[in-house]
Amino acid sequence: MKRRVEKINEQRSRAYRVRGAGRVGASSGGVLAVKIVSIVLASVVVLAGAGYAYVRFGLMGGMTHVDVNESDIGINSEAQVVYADYTNIALFGLDTRTEGVNDGEDDESCRSDAIVILSCDNVHNKIKLISVARDSYVAM
Repeated sequence: MKRRVEKINEQRSRAYRVRGAGRVGASSGGVLAVKIVSIVLASVVVLAGAGYAYVRFGLMGGMTHVDVNESDIGINSEAQVVYADYTNIALFGLDTRTEGVNDGEDDESCRSDAIVILSCDNVHNKIKLISVARDSYVAM
């Protein structure tokens, strides 16, 4: 009986050693997964930084900001109270082509080819876009 128990214990220890050898491969698979995730995250960070730099310095590099005195705009006080919870932004699309304008001469002027008013309702968190036709006569 004692021999039989020793034989069973020996078989179990061999089986454990064989299974233990398989675990080495499993842990290296975990290391590979960590490396892949690290590479993907690093790539996302680099792409996000490149996108920010492109927008900040490429697309928006030519934009300027003009400070406006609110008293010069001419908005009456009643309208300021009624529309205090709204933010309105005028968006202008510019046509700056020089070819075919003024019979081939270079002209530094540009025209607005699209006018959109963006109205943000800050209370209800809603946005409305109002498109103004290009050749409209609108009192502003």
